[in-house]
Amino acid sequence: MTYIAPHEYVEYAPSMVGGQVHINHASCSAGIDRKKRLYIKRNESTIVAYCHNCGGKGIYHITKSGSTRSLTSLKKELKEKEHKIVKKVVFPKDVTFDTHEFSTKALAWLFKYNVTVSLITKHKICYSKSMDRVILPVFDDKGELVFWQGRALAEGVYPKYLSCSSAEKPFMFLRTTNPDKNNVWVIVEDVLSAIRCSEVCNSIALLGTVPTTKMALVLKKENPSKVFLWLDNDNAGWFGKQKCNQLLSLLLDDVHTVHHPSQPKECSVVTLTEVLL
Repeated sequence: MTYIAPHEYVEYAPSMVGGQVHINHASCSAGIDRKKRLYIKRNESTIVAYCHNCGGKGIYHITKSGSTRSLTSLKKELKEKEHKIVKKVVFPKDVTFDTHEFSTKALAWLFKYNVTVSLITKHKICYSKSMDRVILPVFDDKGELVFWQGRALAEGVYPKYLSCSSAEKPFMFLRTTNPDKNNVWVIVEDVLSAIRCSEVCNSIALLGTVPTTKMALVLKKENPSKVFLWLDNDNAGWFGKQKCNQLLSLLLDDVHTVHHPSQPKECSVVTLTEVLL
């Protein structure tokens, strides 16, 4: 069973006892959730979450006064739990980093989004033959693997994205080698879009559409000269844009929402450069 951390659902809980809401599960281990499969219910003494996609569960106990614990208390609680449940993330056992051993479908999918062999090698994208999935890794600032997603290649395979478990919602930071854009950042949804955008400027992948306070605080420390927000044009993307703007407006002055018909990974370097001026 996947553990769902309180920060993923407590703030969305209904105010009325017995009330129930459902939202997209941002860190769903069964893949990207766009059908609001995370159900959140408030009981007399608890807030309960259950994901109908990955089967993950979470329960948060409410104080006797009837209000949820303070943000400081919640952060402390999460930190203590993370120390207890976080395990070292490892790649699937049979992955290969040699592109000559990738399946034809794996290379075709990557090349479709202009992810070259050079980018595959640089970002340590790999392939699992037993899973028949492209493995998209996420590393922290120390180079440690903290998360990965496996993208299915065969038609009709569900879930399309399979993720390793994570104690907290991860995000991906990529720094550009472009000296003209070393203080410009763009926030996108997925790993491939972040990789492609990093050819032009610094990039952040939300690995979904919902931002986290941790991500915003780390970005603020970079003192960016400009921040672009480029999420998909579906319902989840529009919801994510609202949440990102609400959060980032408290910390940053210069945030620009990109209105473009294509996802970043679908664009050429020329188009990315034009959009992220």
